[in-house]
Amino acid sequence: MSFRSIAQALGKRWFLRTAHHEPTLVKLPAQSIRTQRVLVLLPEDELEYRRAVQQKNLTALQSMFPHARLHLIKHKSLLPAAAVPCKEWDQADLDYWGLPSREMKKRLVSQSFDIVLDLSLSLAFINLTLAHHTKAPIKIGFADPLREKIYNFIISFSTPPAWDQAFEVLCRKISGSMATH
Repeated sequence: MSFRSIAQALGKRWFLRTAHHEPTLVKLPAQSIRTQRVLVLLPEDELEYRRAVQQKNLTALQSMFPHARLHLIKHKSLLPAAAVPCKEWDQADLDYWGLPSREMKKRLVSQSFDIVLDLSLSLAFINLTLAHHTKAPIKIGFADPLREKIYNFIISFSTPPAWDQAFEVLCRKISGSMATH
């Protein structure tokens, strides 16, 4: 194990210990009406990413937040999403501890966001840290013990689903929450 990997493991542990905050209680229907900016954190896993950037899924996201502008972030190594601009990051954007550098945070998440939506079914640690640094009142993602410290709207399953099934449930849950008011 190299010093760098030890430092990155320590960086992750430090982040997870210090990042936990009291949950933000927000009414999703009321917040979604005022939503102007949604940060969409795309999966790092290539198969999940390819599914996430399919036009039908991007259209579904936009229809959930019709008055909002979607801001997408992806890993630089993944192919560009067709006709959708994405901000990118890569390993060079991380600091010695494996966490987003000050410049990376400034470039990717310095704007104000109303909602953060993490589309990674498998845990993407950088998405977790970026979600935390946005200070958005609503942070939505799939269930994982580490995500529960950061996200306040968690989609969980009794058995692990395929990405398409998980995305469909996510859309129903968000749309259902907004339709109740």
